[in-house]
Amino acid sequence: MVEEEVIKVKEVKIKRHPILAGFIDYAFGGYVLGAILALMTRIINRPLTDNIMFFFMVPLICITVSIIYHSVFAKKTLFLSVGELSVGKKIIDGKKEWTNPKGKNRIFDFVLLVVFYTMAMNTWDTISMGNILSYDTIFVQSGFFSLLVYLTTKDGQKIKTSKKDKKNKSLTTT
Repeated sequence: MVEEEVIKVKEVKIKRHPILAGFIDYAFGGYVLGAILALMTRIINRPLTDNIMFFFMVPLICITVSIIYHSVFAKKTLFLSVGELSVGKKIIDGKKEWTNPKGKNRIFDFVLLVVFYTMAMNTWDTISMGNILSYDTIFVQSGFFSLLVYLTTKDGQKIKTSKKDKKNKSLTTT
């Protein structure tokens, strides 16, 4: 029987990215509120375009909540938002720490995060024009977005392993 050798690789602490985390939280909140509004228009079978100020308030609410969370509550709570999870913030020894789970420059990953979340945030734009989406469309788009959130948060929380770990893992699985 071959003994497994466990090697822990210390994660590299990186520069903070609260603006990117705040943007992702803003986009996430906008998407969730948009999905709720799309479902409401489908249930009442009537567009919500009677009050145009309503559609200006949704992004304003998301921006305000995101700014308040990241400037006041993020340091005091042990809760990680979707944005924090996506850019690599972790709870280590009871403290929130910004880490780079990949150990390399992640500018390409960050650009993709901004593009993905911007596209997702604009998914529900048609309801502001008076369109009523079908239940199928709402649930398929919500499922796609849930998958996107799952994959981006898992990518931001990857555990960095050394090549020796991968080699030992392949030896024990064969």
